[in-house]
Amino acid sequence: MSRAPIHVELERGAVAALSAGDHRRAFQLADRRCRTQPAASAQCFVLRAEALKGLGHHAEALADLARALDVDPTDLAANRRRLSWGSGPARIEAAAALVAHDRDLDTLRRCLDVLREAGRADVASITVLDRRVVGWAAWAGDAPIEVAIESDGAEQRTRVAADPFHPLAGPGMAAASFEIARPRSPSPQRIEIRLAGRLLRAETAAPNAARPPARRATASPEDASPEDAPARAATVIVPVYADPEATGACLDSLYSQLPSAAIDRVILVDDAAPDPRIKALLAEAARHPSVLVIENAKNLGFVGSVNRALALTTTTDVILLNADTVVPPGFAQRLAAAAHSAPDIGTVTPLSNNGEYTSFPVFYRSAPLPDAGLLQRLDEAAATANRGLVIDMPNGIGFCLYIRRDCLDAVGSLAEIYHRGYFEDVDICLLARERGYRNVCAASVFVGHAGSRSFGPDKRALVLRNRKVLDQRFPEHEREVTAFQAADPLRRARAAIERIVPPAARQARLIVTDAGPGEAVARERASTLAAAGEAVLIARIERGTVGCDLAIFGTGEDMPQSLRFALDEASERRALKSWLELAAPARIEWAAPASASPALVDLLIADGRPYDILIADAGLVLPRGMRYSPAMLAKDAARQPSDAAAHRARWQRIAAGAEAILLPSAAAEAFAARALPKSIQTKRVRLDATTEPPPAPNRNHGARLGLLALGATLADRGRLRGLAAHLAAGTPGVVVVGDVPKAESAAWPPDLAMTGRISPAQVPTLIERYDIGAVAAVSAAPVFGHPLEAAALAAGCRHAAFDWSGAAAKNRKARNHLALDPDADLAATATRLKHWWLS
Repeated sequence: MSRAPIHVELERGAVAALSAGDHRRAFQLADRRCRTQPAASAQCFVLRAEALKGLGHHAEALADLARALDVDPTDLAANRRRLSWGSGPARIEAAAALVAHDRDLDTLRRCLDVLREAGRADVASITVLDRRVVGWAAWAGDAPIEVAIESDGAEQRTRVAADPFHPLAGPGMAAASFEIARPRSPSPQRIEIRLAGRLLRAETAAPNAARPPARRATASPEDASPEDAPARAATVIVPVYADPEATGACLDSLYSQLPSAAIDRVILVDDAAPDPRIKALLAEAARHPSVLVIENAKNLGFVGSVNRALALTTTTDVILLNADTVVPPGFAQRLAAAAHSAPDIGTVTPLSNNGEYTSFPVFYRSAPLPDAGLLQRLDEAAATANRGLVIDMPNGIGFCLYIRRDCLDAVGSLAEIYHRGYFEDVDICLLARERGYRNVCAASVFVGHAGSRSFGPDKRALVLRNRKVLDQRFPEHEREVTAFQAADPLRRARAAIERIVPPAARQARLIVTDAGPGEAVARERASTLAAAGEAVLIARIERGTVGCDLAIFGTGEDMPQSLRFALDEASERRALKSWLELAAPARIEWAAPASASPALVDLLIADGRPYDILIADAGLVLPRGMRYSPAMLAKDAARQPSDAAAHRARWQRIAAGAEAILLPSAAAEAFAARALPKSIQTKRVRLDATTEPPPAPNRNHGARLGLLALGATLADRGRLRGLAAHLAAGTPGVVVVGDVPKAESAAWPPDLAMTGRISPAQVPTLIERYDIGAVAAVSAAPVFGHPLEAAALAAGCRHAAFDWSGAAAKNRKARNHLALDPDADLAATATRLKHWWLS
């Protein structure tokens, strides 16, 4: 019988441990589940919260409930516990959420008590079904409530009297439930519960009747050609509701381009905006000859507003535009050119700082709206570097969505089955796909987007609700999106822009690393420098089966993030040289000598650019791919392979020109003392505290031994897994601290505790939670100053580590520190660890 997936086993184990009252074991299983793929559900965080509460960590339990509600704001288990454990605003938020979704009467009574104490005595709940509207209300006094359903311009009102026998009624409090027939309508309906003319609750319901069939294109996309369908003027549709500053900036960017041969007119839809400043902006806009302003009597939301405007636009292409965007000069012409560059293109989306798939500089992550100058430079760079480039996507994005007229005729208006926005843009694009059209990104256009602030804390609940609707209509879409994200076909377009726009961090320190064991050290070094205010970029050498690339990115989310140069190609080396002239790095810091070719070294330190060397691994002694042994530090070079001897001699010459040899740990210092000639020793600089904290005493024989997973290669994981297997028998408890690939989980001892992926900041807490009294740093190759190891030392743990310098041979064993021989076999290493730990 096959085992269940590891994430299922972890969840089941946590539930069983909680049922048995073993909160520590429950925490360890739930904690690992929260760090394991697939992404943790709300219930996983609730399990961990239960365990933390049982261990007496109340604040951390509440924090996990907050994480659960970030995943699903409607989760009943998380909200019920927040109601019971929380206080203040958090408790009130939980009560409000439960009123909308819970059906347990005892829970609802407690929610009403909490809300009344907060001054919210009148509460209502609405559930919309296809043919019925059901719900309940509780309110002060005995006046009746009114349930109103607005449909197709008419309003159906139903009076509901207080029910004295209702289970939620009480002294001075009336309550009633209702079930009302819902009229059929092809349009969205608004349902309101009112008390004496005052609104208690409102919901917008999706249509429950079909619209007439959409018009179809007279010719299929395959029959069309660019000559038959030349680019034409488009109608720009902008729904407007809030945020007058962003709306004003959007309108100004449009006005500057009017009149335009590419824009037929602009339709602004006033979606019953309550802000008088918005009204003033629209009144001014109405005076513009190319602008039409229409007004909704009631708030219809994005979909209803767009569909009103679409009804007035029957012949032109359309650009759907958010009111918080800033469009560059000529955007409509360039989007139209992309849309009509092939007969089967239906929708076009530009690049943006906040555009989901089309986001720049970080794929699928929003960035702040650039200032006007940078926005112009980004658009000009996109127009230059990506001219004529269109890239297929699963769907377009509605912040700025160009839709060709033939495509719009084929799919009809936006679907009104999505609640208050989110995914209606995806829906129309997927319908276009079904009718033979493509959705593409015009990588030559860059539109600024401030980002939605419309729904506030309700956004996540809306996204989840509408996501379910989309998944039902297009069940394969999520799989395609996952594949698109993994492939990231827009990376080259982003990189092309980054090659010609100066990085945010000009004259930065450029730390050169690779994908080896020292990368974590280099990244920690970069983060430390950035936190201190220094501009830092990372250059990572990436060796594939064919060729070698240099990827360059920032420590935060500023550009560059997608730069990559193929170092084996002369044209790419010239491009790297041009970028270096543009970025003008002030200093180079070599953290991966093992992977740096002579050509790369010469290129980066040309023109006398100063440089340092960070001792993160054994790269000074041998190139990547060779197995390291402390014996290689012997002075007799004849005992070493010729490749290693030549590599070491070359880097000793390079080190002689460095301004500093940076040492992130005592182990790095011991290694450098033997690896470098005496003439260079004076350049050594320790980066960490030279006085290590006193280790905590061994608390008891039940405290555990943590194996720190410092490397990610097959050799690293093989050594870690082998040690864990040897130690699991006969040791009071072993915990693997760090990430283990999901595919390998079945090969590990079944009862072994494993934390999963963690950050250095989490190490002190996990040492306490897992009752770890000592740690052993495990890797198959030298790594100096790894942030996990540094964090464990700072937490005061007893410490065992491989002696990569061979300098501790005379003092390999001490009460608080154990030096291990890296050339010993696993059984001997495990035996030494056991004896040291249990002594």
